[in-house]
Amino acid sequence: MAKIKEYAYKHPDYPKTLEMENPWVGEELCKPENALGLKPALVKRIQALPAESLRKDLEHLIMYHVGLTCDEISEEYDSGDRFNGVIGSSLILLADVGNGESSLDVVLEVMRQSPDFSEYHICDIGDDLFVPTICKLGQDHLDKLLAYAKEPGLYGYLQCHVFAAVRVMAFYNPDLRQPNVEWFRELLRYYADYSQSHDVDRELMGLLVCEVVDLHAPELLPEVKALFDAGAVHEGTSGDYKSVARDIKKRGFENPLTNYSFNAEARFKDMRDFYKE
Repeated sequence: MAKIKEYAYKHPDYPKTLEMENPWVGEELCKPENALGLKPALVKRIQALPAESLRKDLEHLIMYHVGLTCDEISEEYDSGDRFNGVIGSSLILLADVGNGESSLDVVLEVMRQSPDFSEYHICDIGDDLFVPTICKLGQDHLDKLLAYAKEPGLYGYLQCHVFAAVRVMAFYNPDLRQPNVEWFRELLRYYADYSQSHDVDRELMGLLVCEVVDLHAPELLPEVKALFDAGAVHEGTSGDYKSVARDIKKRGFENPLTNYSFNAEARFKDMRDFYKE
């Protein structure tokens, strides 16, 4: 069994009040009937707002609800039949109006939350919520994404989405392929060194290796081997080094962009289809 690192993030204080320039947006996003994917008419109505105003509202809305649920999902917040989907819907909408500064910070703060928070707000669609959003907001901020990827004590299921996002970004913006390869090189080297004096989440490292394989970057094999040699990789997640080296060299090219949508209407349709709504 892989050793899973204990979640240890100590969150800051979050907003206690919600102030929005367009309060009706928050009202709509908190309706249970909109929880599993906004309909096109509502998406168009929201997107017709001035982009900067909508960006601020979405950031405030996310952080306010993070504050309400970061420590527990209370009976008052959800009595069992009032799931609102506000975090997921806001993450999708923010991708189209957000920036790489405050907006990306908000996205990463969501990704620092606990397993219970994730089970409630993110559930099984984290890949669809985070990867396209980070691809669009994080292209000029690989340093910020690298710093997040190195943070200890986070929940691996959420943290691993940044690996996937940086991989997909290399296809979404081909000009970033080499910088993104170097991003993975730095991260692999960091964890190979870090694991010599600290416990690491070996399953998370296995997922990191899987993303390198899917990046189709055989030039990273020396760094991958060093991570294996350090004993930091859960081979049940990634396979052993021999199989990884074989796959990264011989696997047929697959463009990951076919697995994602990158505009809000299409992403909400994917969500509705996923939930069979």
